[in-house]
Amino acid sequence: MSKRKILIVDDDMIAVTLVSELVKRLGFDFRCALSGEEAMQIIDNSFDTVITDMHMFKINGNDVARHAKEVNSFIRVILCYAPLHTEPETGLFDCIVEKPVDFSELINAIA
Repeated sequence: MSKRKILIVDDDMIAVTLVSELVKRLGFDFRCALSGEEAMQIIDNSFDTVITDMHMFKINGNDVARHAKEVNSFIRVILCYAPLHTEPETGLFDCIVEKPVDFSELINAIA
């Protein structure tokens, strides 16, 4: 059985580094995208899970989640965000974790 593969999407390099270190320690394969546009180009059927931020330039977390679900209806999408102006669309996300991220909550969301 192959490892689960996770795409981490955030325009904040510190957040990407922290989450990627976590998923690496948990033994997952992963790839990172530093923008919604980059994520849209990367997302394919090889990913089991997408962890995305909401507030990014041009393409936000709702757009990333919608695209991921169009590509693979079985993909899990986890939103990590600070509630500001853009609200998550109902039904797009399998789990929502508020920033600052509680890593035990994120681990439970990934599992």
